[in-house]
Amino acid sequence: MLVLTAYNVFLIVILRKYVYRVILLIRFRMKWGIILKKIRFSTTEKVLLSVLIVLMAAVLAVGAFIIVGNVNRANYEAENPTIATVTTDEDFSFDTSESTKSQDKPENTKATKKQEPEETATDVTVKSDTKTHKNTTATEPKATQKPTKPNNKPNNPTATTSEAIPVVEPTTNSNHNSTEVCKINGTKCYVGDTITVALNVKTPKVLINFQGYTEYDSSYLKFVSAKANVNGLVNNHESAIYYNGSDISRGFDFTNTGTLYTATFKVQKSGSTTVKNIMQIMTDMKDTPVKESDCTISVKVYG
Repeated sequence: MLVLTAYNVFLIVILRKYVYRVILLIRFRMKWGIILKKIRFSTTEKVLLSVLIVLMAAVLAVGAFIIVGNVNRANYEAENPTIATVTTDEDFSFDTSESTKSQDKPENTKATKKQEPEETATDVTVKSDTKTHKNTTATEPKATQKPTKPNNKPNNPTATTSEAIPVVEPTTNSNHNSTEVCKINGTKCYVGDTITVALNVKTPKVLINFQGYTEYDSSYLKFVSAKANVNGLVNNHESAIYYNGSDISRGFDFTNTGTLYTATFKVQKSGSTTVKNIMQIMTDMKDTPVKESDCTISVKVYG
């Protein structure tokens, strides 16, 4: 590009005064020898013209070299078709897939040839028997050589069953501290005695979680302690015992009536009071809600 630009500048700037004269000379059909004699160049113009001629010759030589090299390369690739240039990713993936197919075929055939004697070992023995004992029929060895299909069916594992939650029956106190009586849920208790309250539950299905609370009158009963009979939590707070539990793997089996928790209280005064339970949440193993109306929930007092 630089050479061409310089050449154009030379034609425009240096030779502009000769262009019109050359056109006139050519128009009057003069010979080239006369034209060259009529056009006179200065020393500077001759030097520049020589330099441009050399540069143009160099450009032509380089172009010819590149053309010859490309021609030789094309001829070499035509003589050696195995050497190919990868132009796109698609061509490359196609060639590799074809090569892998061609490589895998002999390996797969070899593998099948090696496995055939192992799989058909019984058939070979049958054929040898038929050759040595020509009187035997072909159906007999086939019947005896049929392989038995292995029983790969897994045994059905036994379902994980939850253990039935037992009923806790605390011992009653026969020695009373006073004669003053306090009836708790209809059970006769005495002032000053420590009693036990058990929450017994019976459900139609095995539960995976539960939640509720038990209310009592703190003026009659003073909370002492509480203990869960299942894998759950029990906590006393402001005249109520809160409880909950969750076990998605085995569940809680209250189907035969079981004790959820036990709590101990100290009777404060005589009179009559009621310990009331409120069950908030119950769900079975299918995560289906269980209605409290379908269950039997009772607060049993042991005085």
